[in-house]
Amino acid sequence: MNRYPFDADYLRRLCEGDPVTEKHFVDYFTQRLAIKWWKRGYPKSTVEDISQETIKRVLIKLRSGNTVQSPESFGAYVFRISDNCVFEHIRDIAKINQLDDACLDIASRELDGEQKLVRAEKCELVRRTLKQMKRRDARILIAIYIDEIDKDNVCAEYGITRANLRLVLHRAIVRFKDIYNSEKGRSPRGSGV
Repeated sequence: MNRYPFDADYLRRLCEGDPVTEKHFVDYFTQRLAIKWWKRGYPKSTVEDISQETIKRVLIKLRSGNTVQSPESFGAYVFRISDNCVFEHIRDIAKINQLDDACLDIASRELDGEQKLVRAEKCELVRRTLKQMKRRDARILIAIYIDEIDKDNVCAEYGITRANLRLVLHRAIVRFKDIYNSEKGRSPRGSGV
């Protein structure tokens, strides 16, 4: 696209509201601003809003007596105002996306008294379950799931292969679930634990 050679006479006509000059100004910059902001990934509706706001601001500034120091750099002046419109648009979106004051009432992650009691009962139930299991199965479950020991190290410690570990773990988990569920039925709080 060729650049238009802006001059002082063009700006004077624009300030005076010459309809032909205004139409050229609007058409020329609407097209160029659209290309600039579409290339940067802005949606069509946002590009249109930015273009309209830019044109409005330029006309207001020019007609309020603010003159452009170098008429030949009028295009850069318009694009700078457009950049400011985009920055304001981004700030507005950021303000909208911020949490409002109602979000300050988010529940605390700390446990209340009842939650602590339930957790303590579940921990005790897990301990009782592990005590009733075969010692080796319980230790393997603890090593893998609680202590998070590397599976290769667990295999070496218990003298089993990595392929066999899957089978041993599966059987231990099934036994754990069976014992846990039967213990849960005997729990003081019943099946609600």
